[in-house]
Amino acid sequence: MNKPTFSIVVPTYNRAAYLVELLQGLVKQTYKNFEVLICDDGSSDHTKEVVESFQHLIDLKYCYDTNWGGPAKPRNIGIRNAAADWVCFLDSDDLWLPNKLDEVFQVLSDDREVIYHLFSTNYQKQIIGRHQKSPFYNQFEDLLFNGNRIVNSSLVVKKSVLLKIDGFREDKKLIGVEDYDLLLRMAREKADFYFIDKVLGEYRLNDSNISGDFPVQVLKINHLLTQYERAVPGVGKARVEALVNYLNGSYYLSSKDVPLGKKFLLKSLKKGSLPIKLKSFVKLLKF
Repeated sequence: MNKPTFSIVVPTYNRAAYLVELLQGLVKQTYKNFEVLICDDGSSDHTKEVVESFQHLIDLKYCYDTNWGGPAKPRNIGIRNAAADWVCFLDSDDLWLPNKLDEVFQVLSDDREVIYHLFSTNYQKQIIGRHQKSPFYNQFEDLLFNGNRIVNSSLVVKKSVLLKIDGFREDKKLIGVEDYDLLLRMAREKADFYFIDKVLGEYRLNDSNISGDFPVQVLKINHLLTQYERAVPGVGKARVEALVNYLNGSYYLSSKDVPLGKKFLLKSLKKGSLPIKLKSFVKLLKF
C-alpha cells in the first residue's frame, strides 16, 4: 500500500450524527491519497458503528481511549499514529469542501510547514480564518498581539514540526484554546506559515462547540496569553495586555455592561497594535 500524503486527525466525543456528514464529505474529496484517524475520546453513542459503516469507502482507522475531556489528548493520539508526513486537523462538527485536499496538495513544498485557509460558517455564511499578518510583525508576534483567527480545522502541518514541539499541550486549563497555544508554539519555533486565500471548509456553529462559551473563552485566552508575555518584554508586553483588554471589552459589551466594556476598549486603544486599535475604535463608535 502506498504511503498516504495526508493523515486526517478527527477528535470526537458523542457526535455520531455530525460524524456521518463529515465522513461523507471526506469520501467526496477529489484528492484520494489520504487516511483518516477517528480519535474517540470515550464516546457512549454509536460513533464506532458510524466509523465501521465507512471503512469500505476510505482508509479509516478508529482509535478509542477513555474520556479525557477535551480534544488535545485524542489529537495527540492521532498525531502519533499518523502514517503521512502531513497531518490535517478536522473537528468532528466541521466540514471540508470536496477540493480541500486537492488545493492543499498543489502548494505542498519542502519549505512550507504550516498551511491554512479560509472557512465559512453555516450561520449567515460569514467568512472566517483570514489571518492577515502585518509586515511589521513576525508570525509569533502577530498571533500574540492581534489574536488568533486561524481555524483549527483548516490546519495542515508537517508531522515533524508537531513531534518537535510534542503536539498539543494536555493542560485542561487550555481546553478550547489548545489550538491557539499550538500555533503560538509553532510560530515561536519559526515554522513557515502559508495561507491559501480560498474558502475550503465550513464551521458548523452548534450548542456543543467547546469554544462557543464566550465568557469562558475570554478567561482561557487571557490565561494563555499571560504565559507568553515574558517572550515579548517592553512594548510587546503592552500589546499583549492591550489584546486582553480588547477581549475583555468585547465580552462586557456583549453582556450589555457598556460602561465597563468601554473602559477596557479605551485601555486597548492606548498601547495596542494597529489592528487592535482599529477594532477597538470601531466597537466604541457603535456604543
